[in-house]
Amino acid sequence: LFEYTNAVLGLRTDKKAIDHLDWSRHPDFCQFCGDFLRLQLEAMKPRLLVVLGQRPKDTICSTLGAEISDITPWRNRDLSSMTAAETIRVVEWRGMRLVLHVASHPYSDFAKDDAGKAEIADRLKRAWELARSE
Repeated sequence: LFEYTNAVLGLRTDKKAIDHLDWSRHPDFCQFCGDFLRLQLEAMKPRLLVVLGQRPKDTICSTLGAEISDITPWRNRDLSSMTAAETIRVVEWRGMRLVLHVASHPYSDFAKDDAGKAEIADRLKRAWELARSE
């Protein structure tokens, strides 16, 4: 069973998605999104959380960073500078074992060559294997 969500809930106006907005300037909205993300994680109890993209990684770090110290090394890091080993963390969150994997957003992967795409697939496979273990 696969479920997905967004760390920052999507908003639309006039049938157009709002993007590139600095949500950190709206603390009530950020708090709501963080609370909703925690609620979903508690309800779904996922084994694997794949975080797609730089901005979602930064959001997860600010939302869950105080609760999951193992992702502290992700703070202020550019995804392109992270090694394969750095993109996957097995953490404990509220008594639950959770594999976190930060990856590039699929839209940016279209420009990658075959070797780059294979590396992304290998990292996801490794994260999935870790999540399935135990």
